[in-house]
Amino acid sequence: MKICLKRALACLLCVVTVLSLSCVFTACSQDKSPVLLSYENLTVTENQFKFLLSRAKANYERMGLSEDNYDDLIDLDGTTRGDYIMQQVLHDAKLMIAGAALFEQEGLTLPAETVDAIETEVAEYIEYHGDGSKSAFNNILSAYSFNVTMLENQYLFEAKYQYVQDYLYGENGSKLAPSATQEFLNDNAVAFKQLLIRSYKYVYEKDVSGDEIYYLTDANDGQTDNIAYDKIKGSTRIGEDGKVITDKNGDSIYFLENGDIAYDKEKGVRAVMVDATGNLVTELCSSEELAENKEIAEKVKSSVEKGDFLAFEQAVKEYTDKNDERFTGDNSYCFLYTTGDNGYDELNDIADALSAVEVGDVTVVNSEHGYNIVMRYDIPEDATANKDYEEWFTDLNARVVNYLFRKKCADIIESIQVDEDVFAALPDMKKINANYNY
Repeated sequence: MKICLKRALACLLCVVTVLSLSCVFTACSQDKSPVLLSYENLTVTENQFKFLLSRAKANYERMGLSEDNYDDLIDLDGTTRGDYIMQQVLHDAKLMIAGAALFEQEGLTLPAETVDAIETEVAEYIEYHGDGSKSAFNNILSAYSFNVTMLENQYLFEAKYQYVQDYLYGENGSKLAPSATQEFLNDNAVAFKQLLIRSYKYVYEKDVSGDEIYYLTDANDGQTDNIAYDKIKGSTRIGEDGKVITDKNGDSIYFLENGDIAYDKEKGVRAVMVDATGNLVTELCSSEELAENKEIAEKVKSSVEKGDFLAFEQAVKEYTDKNDERFTGDNSYCFLYTTGDNGYDELNDIADALSAVEVGDVTVVNSEHGYNIVMRYDIPEDATANKDYEEWFTDLNARVVNYLFRKKCADIIESIQVDEDVFAALPDMKKINANYNY
């Protein structure tokens, strides 16, 4: 079911929540729930909003949110995470209505192949999820306050929403001018360089004597399975069988005079231990090291005057050149978005801190990984063209399209009517069923 998989991936990666607005079509007469949003002939009902909440819940749970998190306070005004999600979905619902209005204003029509693909997708759901029974599939959808007709209409509406964006900006933003993406970054992103002082250290593989093992590297500086022996300081030994003692790879082992293995720490690299789940094993720095980390962070911040980029870059190099894995960073540009989500709370915290200061300022963010000492820079003029920055902008076009589309829809959004009584009567997020499939 390739269409289904594509839709599921889109729900995870889309900047806005994908919504259901089937009342654009006459089939919405099956939905007798109260109207929540309205604009001219376009409406969103209570049941439709519950459906899109079910999608939003699934998307957030894919990112690790659990039932216990919806009551968490996220600001000093008493807003819970569940409240925030409800408001975000409400805002996106308005955007979707505005998109439908633009589709009509532009006089657009969906291609026949798009309509056929949607009908095929829904038919496949009935076949595989409902065992060929439309009634059985309706029973599944009822958990999300929906039915088969409403689902098909939703997919048609989503296709229209996407189609009008492609019409305006090109598929995947192909019509966007480089100046538009650069302007977006100037208004909605920050450039910075950083020094991270980790609050943890990696735990490395050790031999039976408790010494860390060093491995040889390949041509790309990657770790191999062969141990790096210091053949100058160490020497081989003869075993009881009269042969040179070798390791599991058949390589001769070199020993120091005290019997320890002579590892070549200059040419070799250590291997970080991995736990049963595949995560690298770490241990918290000592209390003395943590106190030192804080002192260093404050020292670097206070020693760099506003706008002295060279001094900051020299400080980054000074600490990363030390033989101390607590310090990491380089003097290449990093980028974060100041609008939308950067994927992790830590990155969002850094973006918030940088957006609160001016170019040339240094600030410190105490994250779960340690102290992020960051200096804000101007967005480079070649930000969207430089291949070195590509990893930061994998979803740039989607963000730019979303940004421009929201601006274009702003007047319509302001005119959308919200029935506050219907909104207030909606169940909270904990009572919404997570919809992972539709």
